[in-house]
Amino acid sequence: MTKQLNIIALTQGANINVFLGLLEQLKETGHAVGKVGALVSFARNFMESEIVRDYQGDITYLKEWDVVEKSRQQRVSKPDIRRIEDDLTPAAMWNAILGDRRLIYGKRSKFVQDYRVHFTDEELWSIVYQFSLAFGEMLDLIKPDVIVGFTPVTFGELLGLEIAASRGIPTLQLHSSRIQNYFALHDVVSGTSRHFLDLMKADKFKSESREVAQKIIHDTSKKGLIYEGANKSIAKGRKFEPLKAMKELPGYIKGEINKFRNPVLRRDHHDPGFIWPWFYLNWRQPLAERYIKARLEFSGRLVGLNNIEELGEFCFFPLQSEPEVSLQVLGRPYHKNQIELLRNVAASLPAGMKLVVKEHPRSLGLRPYSFYKTLFDIPNLYLVDVHAPSIPMVSACKFVAVISGTIGFEAVMMGKPVLILGHPKYEDIPGKMTRKCYDLFEMPKDIRTLLKTYKFDAKHIESFICALIEGSVAIDLYSNLLKKPGRHSFQDGQVSVEEDLQKLAGYTMRRIDEVRAK
Repeated sequence: MTKQLNIIALTQGANINVFLGLLEQLKETGHAVGKVGALVSFARNFMESEIVRDYQGDITYLKEWDVVEKSRQQRVSKPDIRRIEDDLTPAAMWNAILGDRRLIYGKRSKFVQDYRVHFTDEELWSIVYQFSLAFGEMLDLIKPDVIVGFTPVTFGELLGLEIAASRGIPTLQLHSSRIQNYFALHDVVSGTSRHFLDLMKADKFKSESREVAQKIIHDTSKKGLIYEGANKSIAKGRKFEPLKAMKELPGYIKGEINKFRNPVLRRDHHDPGFIWPWFYLNWRQPLAERYIKARLEFSGRLVGLNNIEELGEFCFFPLQSEPEVSLQVLGRPYHKNQIELLRNVAASLPAGMKLVVKEHPRSLGLRPYSFYKTLFDIPNLYLVDVHAPSIPMVSACKFVAVISGTIGFEAVMMGKPVLILGHPKYEDIPGKMTRKCYDLFEMPKDIRTLLKTYKFDAKHIESFICALIEGSVAIDLYSNLLKKPGRHSFQDGQVSVEEDLQKLAGYTMRRIDEVRAK
């Protein structure tokens, strides 16, 4: 008799819908599913989900909004929380707090740069303490063989992964591989998943995989990496459409009233409501973007593609969007502090080399002008137009410095040295094409070593991409399964939700078998 699979899912927002669809596919394909638990966040999405309402299976839910509400009523003593933390990796609880933008920034952090913390110290510690107790109880109840999730962005997901690791429970998180529509279940939160390293070590790739990898390398040098789920509209700038915004306002007001009437939704720390998003998306952001672009034109430190060569040798640094998992989780030491990192990079370059910085398209209109003014106070630093394509910048630069952005992966394929300052998924590309720098005192030495020892190796790059292909599954997660509008799709509606879920189910069982065998 086949042993039943006990499983816990760590989800946020609409990802619970994907998990429930995955469960159905596992059952339909004959897999024995036993006890199931799920961590959920964002009460409004959970309560309005038809899939959640119609699902017939028995699931134990742990709701983050309930944890936050309980933490407001019950405080925690230092000995109690220290006792729990002692079983985890150092600073695991801080990592969970810092990784969740709605704890360390606030409800509106997605729409405007706001570094204010909206919880007291005691409230933050109470939240992670109450979650640790509740999650421990779920583990005792479900006794999971594996924990699956998505890119972790909430305190519950991040802390849940730490607690699971402390108990020896294997975990898998679904991430984009940043090539086409390949997604992989990673067995580590940051850095390169171990199953990719195993595939590269075995070096037994199919000829079809090598052909796809070679084409990706060739195409990237022309137009950069295009991958499923990327937002197609942000790179063009935000539209200011006041008439359209006013027509939509009554619907937003109605939604805000309904939210206020519901005591659960009213208290959910994840929910920014309706009116504030309407105001920021339709008015503040597009107007702020135009104002900042106009001010930057007169800064004297803004360069364009047509005169970039006049600077001579330069290092290219693409800013990370804030708040974002690539910075808060994969680049934790630079959390809220990219400016000081840039100050150190600019002062670590070889004599005469400049630092050229490009703002993330998503962030223009969210940060205040004072952010850029402070950048211009850094000697040796220049800013390039936010809407200028990155590929020509990579081609023209001496090397690229990144925290964890995709541009670093593109640069490797384009034959440029890359200084890695965080823990991106491509950090373990073999060879001497990248160098990791996690000590600011050593940065000048690391840059010099990178430039002196750099050696392009197409075979290593090809091997890494082949590992991504054969260790992943080709699905349209964002555009098809999550139905997010304005995203790049590689299937253009030609594949049904059920077909993508079937592929994901087969791949998930393969990865579960792999991690359970170790």
